[in-house]
Amino acid sequence: MVGLFRTNQFVANILLVLYILVLRIPAFIGDTALEITRKGGMLWELFFGQLDTKTGLSFYLALILVVFIGLLLNIIENRYKLSGELNLLPGASFILLASFIPETYFFSPALIALGFFLLAYHEILGCYKQFQPATQIFNIGFFISIAFLFYSSFWLFIPFALVALGIVRNFKFQEVMMLIVGFITPLLLVGIFCFWNDCLEDFISIQFTGAVAWMSWVTTRNWVQLAPLAFFGGFMLFILIKFPSFQLKKGIQERKGIDVLYWSMLFGGIAAIFQPNLNLEHLLLILPCLAYALSFILLRLSSARAEAFHFVLFIMVILWQFNPWI
Repeated sequence: MVGLFRTNQFVANILLVLYILVLRIPAFIGDTALEITRKGGMLWELFFGQLDTKTGLSFYLALILVVFIGLLLNIIENRYKLSGELNLLPGASFILLASFIPETYFFSPALIALGFFLLAYHEILGCYKQFQPATQIFNIGFFISIAFLFYSSFWLFIPFALVALGIVRNFKFQEVMMLIVGFITPLLLVGIFCFWNDCLEDFISIQFTGAVAWMSWVTTRNWVQLAPLAFFGGFMLFILIKFPSFQLKKGIQERKGIDVLYWSMLFGGIAAIFQPNLNLEHLLLILPCLAYALSFILLRLSSARAEAFHFVLFIMVILWQFNPWI
């Protein structure tokens, strides 16, 4: 199956749809037994606050969004070639890893926010060797702000954006101000909307005073939560050790893009400390880096070993979805 995604044909992204449908067959026929209340930012409350996140509609919206995020990763890969060759493995790897997290089976603010963050990441990479990237820098702040309006942890990604811009270019003070203006713009627009609709107090409470908490874990710490944490924690440790090897035989732009991915994983991990109502969906913030790392590993293995390794992960995901019956 890995061989199907080692192609540079954009139309082959349709395979992502088939991949996730096969991968989540147990979820179609069973019940994930999740009892989680989604609490997102102001945009989530305005647009989806009344949505029952355990319905079939929520399930299918999540499927579409996960595929869209996988497509975004493949667009980034085909534009900037972080793997060194054109392929669709980052998107497929994201879908595979996301399927280890039952919270991603239903529509959530973190899923929407991650999509906007990846748009910001695309703009960050686009700033490389740009003489006047004012539009890209404004867009970075703008997309991160929208992500923040869906999932509060993304306030921490403004410092991340400064670090990332420092990696890809020597930016100026005016560009920092442009980033801040981009971040403030959606907040100001949503604030004005809330003012005119008598919900300004809710906006301030949700988006500012209630946006930070200290280790606010909302679910029971049983093996259903601890197993994914152990898996992803071990994987993070492994790719941190393998970081130098991922940059071998890469160009300057590719190395800078990988550096930015690693920093996003670091900031995503730190953000968990301050995220209110923390649950496993927060792992989505580190998944782009992990998905790329998995794609790097699969590309380096021989075809037979890559297929075998992928098959093991695939079966693990299928079996994991049967945990409500265990």
